[in-house]
Amino acid sequence: MLFGRKFRLRTDHKPLVAIFGSKKGIKVQTASRLQRWALILTNYDFNIEFVSTDKMGMADSLSRLIKKNNDTEDKVIAIVEEFNETDSGPPREISLVEETVKEVLHVMLEEIPIDSSRVKVETGKDQVLNEVMKNISKDWPRKVDNSELKFGQREDKIYK
Repeated sequence: MLFGRKFRLRTDHKPLVAIFGSKKGIKVQTASRLQRWALILTNYDFNIEFVSTDKMGMADSLSRLIKKNNDTEDKVIAIVEEFNETDSGPPREISLVEETVKEVLHVMLEEIPIDSSRVKVETGKDQVLNEVMKNISKDWPRKVDNSELKFGQREDKIYK
């Protein structure tokens, strides 16, 4: 949903701006949970900015859509909008953004659950993923295609 577009992430949690706003990355001494989030966020092209809570609107509509939350990690919900270099004004219609988020989540939740057999079939059809699986079974070659590099960096998270 966010691939290929630069966007602005607005949050009312000021420490997040300091932690994830730097393009230099986070310090090695940072908690492992934050390091994992920072690694995930490197896949996206975004600017993060602070917006006070009173200007944020209802930011918890995502959490209200989820019936049961079993995750042990902290959750941070922010409003995301397309980044526009010339736009420096206040947030666009917050209610419009919230409605769009609700619609997208509704569509996504209708498509769930996806089972492991379907993942296996679709993975078998993908040329890059087949090559990645072959490389995981053996040792990674010294030279790999650019499309496989991102998987090599996360080899410990991929299971056959």
